[in-house]
Amino acid sequence: AMTATDARAILSLASLLLSLLLLPLLLLLLLPSTPNSHSVSALFALLHPGFYQTADAAKRVYVNCDDGSDESGDGSKMLPWRTLTRARDEIRRFQRRFAVEVLVQGTCLPRDQHGRVDFALPLLELEHVDSGSEGRPIEYASQHPHRPALLSSGLRIPHSAWRRLVGEIFTANLTALGVSRESLGSFLKPTSTGGDGLGNCTWNMTELFFGGN
Repeated sequence: AMTATDARAILSLASLLLSLLLLPLLLLLLLPSTPNSHSVSALFALLHPGFYQTADAAKRVYVNCDDGSDESGDGSKMLPWRTLTRARDEIRRFQRRFAVEVLVQGTCLPRDQHGRVDFALPLLELEHVDSGSEGRPIEYASQHPHRPALLSSGLRIPHSAWRRLVGEIFTANLTALGVSRESLGSFLKPTSTGGDGLGNCTWNMTELFFGGN
């Protein structure tokens, strides 16, 4: 038996379908006898399914940092972009009538305009315009929860930051450059030598590049 809730849902759906059919017909009645380009464009806008997309609907954008392409991709699941920067730039061109979810997979590295990896470049820079709005957020997340995307970037240490410690050994205060101690990990003091030396690093995701090596 049909409940009152079912009946209301059916009536609401019927009303929506009727509205979708009547709006273009109403516009046709209101068009001038000789339609101009603006009136015809308005009619096609009403006929386009995207016109009726609700504010709650979310658009998904796909980024595959391993196999995507910023040249031939379009941000779809079949043709994802390669870089987060390209996804950000395209999202800025969207009409902000919906939430945006950026689904990322692979190892994401900072690249120059020719696609070459350059750790001196930022991986992704976001501004106020990239935060979305209330009810229409812009979110970045891993496409596969059990295989999270890896975001890897770097920091150029200026020549002025280096200080000679002893002989040919130089040091730089990375904390003063904005690098958090948590991202650097820590060292375990060796026990075989009585605690002398650096020992073993407990976090192997931080690397130092000098002269390209």
